[in-house]
Amino acid sequence: MTVLHRSTGAILSDLARAIAGGAVCGAVLVLATGPVLTALGALGSAVFLWFAASTVVRGMAVVELSDGALASRSPLGSRHLDWDDLSGLRLRYFATRRDGARGWYSLKLATPSARLTVDSELDGFADVLARAREAAEDNGLALDSTTAFNLQQWGGAGGRAPFRATVPFLGSRP
Repeated sequence: MTVLHRSTGAILSDLARAIAGGAVCGAVLVLATGPVLTALGALGSAVFLWFAASTVVRGMAVVELSDGALASRSPLGSRHLDWDDLSGLRLRYFATRRDGARGWYSLKLATPSARLTVDSELDGFADVLARAREAAEDNGLALDSTTAFNLQQWGGAGGRAPFRATVPFLGSRP
């Protein structure tokens, strides 16, 4: 079994964003001269407080990868899914720049009894993705064209033919 954590750099950068955003919104809240600015400052502060709290929870999460299962534990609970029961796999890419050069991947996995999402900021994401791809092939899952394309972009094909897509795949980014 391999124990994986979210990268420290990702946690610290998200916390820095939360603190900076909270500081700006807090300043608006303190310096507000009317009800609209007060409401906007309060709403923005609440959003950044939520973002900081969710970052801390994600940072405390532990993902356990084994040949037979994937499990996640965090202060909010735990989830466990067996690779033999994998019934859904979606890989999405979220670009942070217009040219798509930077961003992150989100891998959503499902079994009849559990759902689990991991992102590419998890140290060991490539290992999770490789095992999920193998389980999807073993279970005969048909993937949507976006997932098939993103697996190719990630390099998940590993020299093998890509998955068959449930929607015709024309070779351009869906």
